[in-house]
Amino acid sequence: MKKVLAGVLVASLVGLMAVAATAQVPNLQIYFNANLAYNSYADTQSDCRQAGTQQELYVVMNNWNMFVQAVDMSIDGLDAQGPLFYGGESAPENSVTIGTSPSTGGTGGVAIAWQLPQNGFLPLLALTVHTTWVGNCDCNAGPKALVVRGYHYAEPTSSQNPKAVSWPDYVEHEGVGMTSLICPGFVATKQSTWGGVKALYR
Repeated sequence: MKKVLAGVLVASLVGLMAVAATAQVPNLQIYFNANLAYNSYADTQSDCRQAGTQQELYVVMNNWNMFVQAVDMSIDGLDAQGPLFYGGESAPENSVTIGTSPSTGGTGGVAIAWQLPQNGFLPLLALTVHTTWVGNCDCNAGPKALVVRGYHYAEPTSSQNPKAVSWPDYVEHEGVGMTSLICPGFVATKQSTWGGVKALYR
């Protein structure tokens, strides 16, 4: 009985460590909807909307697990050929920005610094990007990606990934830039039998 309990305990701990390791990757993600009163963000995918419709994009820091003093990043996909027209952006209160988020061939970027350290243990709104849906959004042409990247990521000395500065030690930490999709499409399926599915793994 003790061996069984010990085995269950070890398996549980290994499982919890694996979940914790994958769930805590610091990242920046673009969301299409938000409830700012509850610091809640939703929808990393969207279909086309009617031309002229205003769309706020919320760039959120997830799982940084530190107090954040500054962050830098850029966004691929906010260009003249895309389905969203870039109309500006706004950073949270008590912060200052340098640059703008759209990346043009990897040369764009915005740096945001807060007057007071921010709580990165919870989802942290880093930037609100103001866009408008344009008439060339066509889901029949396939998905369009909005990708968070590093600041000036195409330059030889820069990183592909966004970075944040922790407080009080002012150490730079690299995170992962996530991808959000416009016109995500459907998952292709095909009818089959159980025997046919099993045959795929022989």
